[in-house]
Amino acid sequence: VCGASVRPSIDGTCGETHCAKCCDKACCDADSGCSWKTPDDTCERKVCEHGDQNTCENDPDLLCKWDGSKCDLKPCGSIYVKEKCLNSTNNCQWDTSFDPPICKQLPTCGTKTNPDVCNNDANCEWDC
Repeated sequence: VCGASVRPSIDGTCGETHCAKCCDKACCDADSGCSWKTPDDTCERKVCEHGDQNTCENDPDLLCKWDGSKCDLKPCGSIYVKEKCLNSTNNCQWDTSFDPPICKQLPTCGTKTNPDVCNNDANCEWDC
């Protein structure tokens, strides 16, 4: 299978991303939702590859966080099964206010003692 990249689906089953259909860089680059990965030479779904804080924090899949210099996957954002979310060690909660529900990290603002670290977390702000 070309570009095998397994991503979980919302209902808890796992399947190959649509990007896996691409066996070469040209095909992969033609799909804005895909990214060619070297040295494995695979085409994978783009996840949290935003180049700036605003687009990262406003990711349409709500999976990304800005770490001060780059966009990363949220610790709970890649968990799609309620039981796995609730049993995670990353302080995750299952949020049913979204349809479908999502797994998201509870704010840990009280543990941050550095103003820059605090303000780099979109859920927190430094109070002087």
